[in-house]
Amino acid sequence: MPVTLDITLLRTFHCVARLGQFRAAAVQVNKSPAAVSVQIQRLEEIAGENYLSEIINPLR
Repeated sequence: MPVTLDITLLRTFHCVARLGQFRAAAVQVNKSPAAVSVQIQRLEEIAGENYLSEIINPLR
């Protein structure tokens, strides 16, 4: 069965990748840095890849 991606997860990923910081992305998407981190983790679980968690420190 195909997996459906939540557009919110993709928007958050885009902000983190573009801005380079979880904190700056959190401001952009109006969420806490912890919520952004959880959304990135969910996206990575769905995709089966570690995109940002190992590259960007979520406490920045």
